[in-house]
Amino acid sequence: MILDFIYAGLFVQGFFVALVLLVKGGKQVVLLSLLSLMVSYEILTAFILPKTIIPLSFYIYVLRELFGFLYGPFLLMFVRRLTGTISFQRRDLIFYIPFALYFALVLFSILIRPIHSRQFNFIICTIKNGVIVVSLIISLITLIRYRLSQRGISSLSPPKNIVFVERLLWPALFAALIGSAANLFEGSYPLLFNSLSPLAFFFLGLIIYSISYRALLSSDFMHSTCPAGQPVKRGGGKYRKDLIPEAVLQEHLKHIADCVSAGSLYLEAGLTLPRLASITGLSVNDLSQVINIGSGMNFYSFINEYRLMHARQLLTDASVNILNVAFASGFNSKSSFNSLFKKRFGVSPSQYRRNFLTPQQSAQ
Repeated sequence: MILDFIYAGLFVQGFFVALVLLVKGGKQVVLLSLLSLMVSYEILTAFILPKTIIPLSFYIYVLRELFGFLYGPFLLMFVRRLTGTISFQRRDLIFYIPFALYFALVLFSILIRPIHSRQFNFIICTIKNGVIVVSLIISLITLIRYRLSQRGISSLSPPKNIVFVERLLWPALFAALIGSAANLFEGSYPLLFNSLSPLAFFFLGLIIYSISYRALLSSDFMHSTCPAGQPVKRGGGKYRKDLIPEAVLQEHLKHIADCVSAGSLYLEAGLTLPRLASITGLSVNDLSQVINIGSGMNFYSFINEYRLMHARQLLTDASVNILNVAFASGFNSKSSFNSLFKKRFGVSPSQYRRNFLTPQQSAQ
């Protein structure tokens, strides 16, 4: 009875979170919304309805199985959106082949001849678990590469959301491996399969719910900060200084500046080149070259220029201490902020404040 209440609570929570994300979230959380809905549907049809007098039709079962093929690909696409990389690539179509094949077999079973085979179900479950495991591995590799790309950059660190998702995907991978192993040994140890397989799914569902709740509580997940309108499309190949027309260069540079300033992206301590590239619609390589050629600065110097200008404005308020100015401007440490500020303006932040404020203001 207690377990039934837990299942019912999880179903309601997942359904509620999914609806809120769909209403309040941006494109980046649509996949999370769908994942939460899929988990809720599976809880309803696998753990709640079988214990009621409501009959489970063949179509309810088929829909649940179809959803099972989408957990891995949807998680992978979400992780890519989160890290600012391309969310969908042509080679990712391979992850949807099992979904398409299963759908075709279902149509064959409905329209031509029913397929009922224990071996068939075993193969379907094995493929479904394999897709989830491979997708989770690629997702973790994407997150790890994202973190490693920021090593050695003192003013930037991976956003907390990135670290949070990565930490959850490790146990998710472990649960998926347990579920896959239980399925492989179903014939020899049916009791083990009946115990571990639902437990693995239950754990994976909790992880998806946790990420969804995080999305509700974090503005990093929720909104796109680029101004409305179509992103500037890039030309083919890499930019070269002697080939890119000045008008095109300035158009791209203005678009980048609008995206950075409109949503105050420079205040994100974890802002990276891939994330900004995703927002502007440019490739990472093109974005880097446009900034280098158009502004004469690299990406981090370009973003730090916005931060330093913002910090200079905050320093005119004597009530805000230097450390808070640094953090509020997108820097992760006071030492990095002091060094960059002095290099840019020739004086330290504290000296700049003393020079700017009157003696009366400084004493307040």
